[in-house]
Amino acid sequence: MARYVIRDVLPEDLPTFAADALVAGMDSLSLRALAGANRADTPAELHALFRAAVAELGLTLPARVDAAYSVMRHWARRVCSGEASPFAGSNVIAGIFQEVELELPPGSHNLDEPAWQICSAHYDYAPLTEADAAQARELDDYIRRACALLTAP
Repeated sequence: MARYVIRDVLPEDLPTFAADALVAGMDSLSLRALAGANRADTPAELHALFRAAVAELGLTLPARVDAAYSVMRHWARRVCSGEASPFAGSNVIAGIFQEVELELPPGSHNLDEPAWQICSAHYDYAPLTEADAAQARELDDYIRRACALLTAP
């Protein structure tokens, strides 16, 4: 649901997510309808079915900033596990952080904030060349540490 809130899910992918939810044991009339929806249905119809399914299941969509942090933590865990490279993970995290940056409460742009550290470090990759391999490894390590902080309870 967090990806839906930050618009990281295409409407035509919602039927697949609904089918996955049914397999996982969730059930509602709108969830079934969405799972059986056609990819040709309009985005408005798919969004309406999704929102109806959320309501029928008694769920609530997270606030946009909360959803963004949930997805950023997911990517940080992928970096920590080695499933995603520090560059790839920081690229996604930086993009999401920039999407919600203006919605953050005043004073939250602090240098100790892991998402901000990851975003800032990601842009340090830009000027690097292949000759800067040692510097790139240092950035990778820095981003891994910041990702570990972002996923900490």
